[in-house]
Amino acid sequence: MHLPLSSNVHLLAVLFSVLFIIGFSTAFPVIPAPNLGFSTFKTVPGTTTLENIAIRKSGDILVTSVSSNILYQVPRDSSMPPTPVATIPNALGLLGVVELEADIFYVIGSQISGLDVVPGSNAVWRVDLREPCSFANATDSMGGEVSLVARIADGQLLNGMSRLSDGDRAHVLLADSMAGVVYRLDVHTGAYEIVMRDPSMDPQLGGLGLGINGIHVHGESLYFTNLDLGTFAKIPICLETGLTTGPAKTIAGGIVAGDDFAIFQDGKKALIANNGALTLTLVDIPGGSASVTAKSTSLQACSAVAFGHTDEGLVSVYVTSSTVSSDGSTVGSLAFAEFGSGDGRDASSLLL
Repeated sequence: MHLPLSSNVHLLAVLFSVLFIIGFSTAFPVIPAPNLGFSTFKTVPGTTTLENIAIRKSGDILVTSVSSNILYQVPRDSSMPPTPVATIPNALGLLGVVELEADIFYVIGSQISGLDVVPGSNAVWRVDLREPCSFANATDSMGGEVSLVARIADGQLLNGMSRLSDGDRAHVLLADSMAGVVYRLDVHTGAYEIVMRDPSMDPQLGGLGLGINGIHVHGESLYFTNLDLGTFAKIPICLETGLTTGPAKTIAGGIVAGDDFAIFQDGKKALIANNGALTLTLVDIPGGSASVTAKSTSLQACSAVAFGHTDEGLVSVYVTSSTVSSDGSTVGSLAFAEFGSGDGRDASSLLL
């Protein structure tokens, strides 16, 4: 999740100390990685930063912001402006977003300000975008049908979200960054329960109080970052219940401000947004190694990563972030990189 500027400064001090301790350990070797060049694709007026991201089948991009209760769509066509597609009630900001059925998305909303969340305000909402939307004369309620799925009354800070499995249209997993647990939620009934609790997910004393952050299921494992620990880890799970079937394993450490991430299709690499560090980290999952693969002012407050559709061998990478305006304020933005065989890199091995 996006962190206030003062929190970013404290976070980096804490995590750089973790990096110093872990970075020189043989447990987490450093690997060389290509440097990906990012630029700002589009800014989203009405936000101070962007938080999470989902790519629609059309290639258009949905983004959330902890500074707004509006779900925005950023068209794949960069000549078109961002558009609000749904407003989430009783929320000050939005966090995780996932698609379970074609054009039906689920979004975490809460009354969040900085790192403070009003108790009992965490909720998951259903946003139905199946009706065609026109970009002309757009309004706050542009086509998106919004309904409450469940209020997670005992949640502290719901953050990352993932579907339970590729074929499951009924369940999502929710990371509670302050409690260090994972919930399973049935989006049809609203029933939820804690299905994972492990020390590798816990926030740390002396940190920001943010443990497990980004989460994604790939294969039969849940992959996750722990922001306070600076780690990227996985834990095997049952794809029917979400319960763990074995111990957690730390894949890589020394990851400064690791937030949300994307896993490549072959499951061999992950690309992590380093919130407040202006960088992305590339993880070699089988090798258990990691290195910074991008550094850019376009990654001002990067918090989540998604791979766009490929065209003629080109691969698109989008990162939620923020941009500093001329008056010193910030506005939410999408950072973007596109590359392929034409620039001398093997895109298929890097991102697929």
